[in-house]
Amino acid sequence: MKIAPFLKNTFLTVLCVYLCINTYAADVRVSLKTPKLVYRMGDDIDFRVSYENVSGRPLLLLPQAESYPVDVFSIRKIKGVRKAEVIRLGEQAVDFEGLSGKVVSLQPRDFVSRSIKAEIRSSLPAFYGDNRAGLFLVFPASAVRLPGFGTYEIRANFHSSPNHPVNAYLKGRALWRGDVKSGSVILEISE
Repeated sequence: MKIAPFLKNTFLTVLCVYLCINTYAADVRVSLKTPKLVYRMGDDIDFRVSYENVSGRPLLLLPQAESYPVDVFSIRKIKGVRKAEVIRLGEQAVDFEGLSGKVVSLQPRDFVSRSIKAEIRSSLPAFYGDNRAGLFLVFPASAVRLPGFGTYEIRANFHSSPNHPVNAYLKGRALWRGDVKSGSVILEISE
């Protein structure tokens, strides 16, 4: 059976893109940890996110590539259908030149970690201008309204775009690019 050249080229292009994306994703491993697995209203959660170079070559990473800390996380209640609501405070002005100073060079098997803190609250701080009651994880300049007490699956996401504005300040070098998710952390949030 003969394959039309168009289909053969399309298949090869899709295969190449798939392999390139998966090769990049395999270069970095993201992990997420918390000090404990059960939290109550008023507690602070210290999310520890680590980025490890699992490739065979040095990589440039910007661990804080997002504008809002809430954008690092995927949060899903184990039971229930209502989704968590992401809340971002205003618009962020980003100093990309200054941010370029936070780029790290990781050798193979090296890692860098960061801490992202969130407070479990029944309302948002007054400066949000939102007086709804509920269950909130409040991060700096962002929050998540959770659908209620219970068990949550939380993952850390890391996205680094090939067109990231920080690349303009790296003198011919470029950030690693790709998308990676951590494994899940299962947390219980109770009254």
